[in-house]
Amino acid sequence: LTSYTGTINISTSTGNGNWSINDADNVTNPNPDNDDNGAVDYTYLLSDAGLIILDLSNTHAETLTITVADAVAGVSSTSVVIGYADNVFIITEDPVQVAGRPQAMNIAMWTNDGADCFIDTNYNYNPQNLEASIDRGGVLTGANDPSIAAVTIPDGPAVGAIALDFSLTPGQADFVLDTNDVGQYTLTINDTTNIHSAGVITGSSAVLTVRPFGIAVTGIMAGATPNPGGTLPADLVFTSAGSNFEATVAGVLWSAADDGNNDGVLDTGVYANNAVAPSYAWDTTLGVSPVAASYTPSPGTPGVLNNATVLLAEFGGGSFTVTDLQYTEVGSFTLVSLATNFLGEPAADIVGDAIVVGRFIPERFAVTINSSGALGESCGVFTYIGEDFNYGTAPTITVTAQNALAATTAQYRDGFAKLGDSSVSADASQDDTTAGSDTNPLLVSYTAAVMPYTVNNDGTVSYTFGADTYRYGPDAPLTTFSKAANSQVAPFVADINPEISAVSDGEVTTSYAAGTYVLDPTGNNLRFGRLRMDNVFGPELNPLLMPVFTEFWNGTSFQKNILDTCTTIANADLVAVATPPGLSVPVVVNAPASAGDVNLSFPSPGAGNDGFIDTVVDLNSAAHLWLRFDWDGDGVFDNDPFAQATFGIFDGNPVQIYIQQIYE
Repeated sequence: LTSYTGTINISTSTGNGNWSINDADNVTNPNPDNDDNGAVDYTYLLSDAGLIILDLSNTHAETLTITVADAVAGVSSTSVVIGYADNVFIITEDPVQVAGRPQAMNIAMWTNDGADCFIDTNYNYNPQNLEASIDRGGVLTGANDPSIAAVTIPDGPAVGAIALDFSLTPGQADFVLDTNDVGQYTLTINDTTNIHSAGVITGSSAVLTVRPFGIAVTGIMAGATPNPGGTLPADLVFTSAGSNFEATVAGVLWSAADDGNNDGVLDTGVYANNAVAPSYAWDTTLGVSPVAASYTPSPGTPGVLNNATVLLAEFGGGSFTVTDLQYTEVGSFTLVSLATNFLGEPAADIVGDAIVVGRFIPERFAVTINSSGALGESCGVFTYIGEDFNYGTAPTITVTAQNALAATTAQYRDGFAKLGDSSVSADASQDDTTAGSDTNPLLVSYTAAVMPYTVNNDGTVSYTFGADTYRYGPDAPLTTFSKAANSQVAPFVADINPEISAVSDGEVTTSYAAGTYVLDPTGNNLRFGRLRMDNVFGPELNPLLMPVFTEFWNGTSFQKNILDTCTTIANADLVAVATPPGLSVPVVVNAPASAGDVNLSFPSPGAGNDGFIDTVVDLNSAAHLWLRFDWDGDGVFDNDPFAQATFGIFDGNPVQIYIQQIYE
């Protein structure tokens, strides 16, 4: 109670002794206290912060208790029994109390001459057989007992036959307290031989808190996969971020090989190689080292280690295996461990090895559709069915790396972010609104392209869809036609909804159920088109102009597509057979088309040069398969247009009885 300013009355049960200030800001009453009555008053100052230390001197050989009372507050407390004797053992403990480490102790026999206390150098026996015991005070009562000179010292009645040599330094003896377990106790040593003086000579140590040498964390496993300790992007994978892994936590014994200067602190080696202290049990925390060089990627922010506290009650046999540890980030981290104030002893802190754990990868990828974009037109304001088209405005998405707890792994960055330009899988197969002429869906061919992307170094990767290719018609490769049999429909606005089916970075693949991530780009305008040619004739003295033009199906009939300014036919795409040979060679008039017109010009062959030229536009050569039509009526849109140009009077082929040009 740091604000306490009351007055306390201190007294001894025997009414003997004098009090003096050790550490306090006020003075005693009386001051000085030299009346040898064991009583004194003290008034606390605020600066005492509720804590003072007083010394009691007593020249009487006796046992007593001390009572402290605040009469105003009505509270009091009485100490344990304190002994004052003419002869007493004073035990000086090793300042380093570590389990497994031989602890250098000293025992001295003090006496007094009525005025002063001093070490009795006449107490110089060798050997001197003594008895010893420990008092655990109810703490870790099942722990292994310590030993002196190979004699186990019990928690209970004292055992004898502990031979110590008081002759080397008369009145004193050095001895070693050996431990193979942790614990907290006082050590009491008795001389019951009556050799030096009548009566028992006894003495007890201060409370000894024997801590473990350190904390060992071993058996770090994710299922059957041991921790590879990978720190680099190409290192072996341990497990996914946020997934459970296990580790065994134990307090371990001291080893001389690890402590070159014998100060109870690890100098070389690792705690993991040491024997377990079988009674270790204390709240122990595992954690993530915040030092920048101890985690990867760095710079960055390391994750959190979940479920990382092992409670005192969970330990058994000095260890406990945690099965649900979770590291929330990608990359690696350095695992550290700490137990503070072991068994309540201030500053009795225990640390463990620094262990690199990794490499961690994402558990899954989530997708955010930022924009569905818009489908582009292949010819200004329309696109032919069967013709390839791309985006007018490309869709954009964000892919987020997540851990098993569905949280973003912000450390998915730099070289640890392995998503690339082909990591996103998408597909589209049909128009979702417009049916074909047979009422079945209009099929759509979709070819994905690589996607430009940006690693944002925050666990996300931004994507812009690339030059994906769509076509109303069969999938590539195309041979003789690019339009499906049911595609002769009236103009419509496309309703294509590509779906993202999976994301994979080569290590982690996340597949999505149908309907999870569906884009809805703004549609473009589709027309069913064809290229038409008409027969033409005239005198051989004049050139002929053959009508060649594009048409589209308006739902009831074909009409000229005056919006077509894109169709381009080259002279090399014309297959012309003249009778007689060489009569006239056609050339394209409009390339590209003008208001739908392509037209062919046939130069005049001159006077007396009568005949005809059969001409086909090879739309495969022209890379315009979408303008082929079912001219032969077999249900497949795989025919090039055909027409005849005739010069002069020609009586036809005498072998032919009847010929007809079919067109629509």
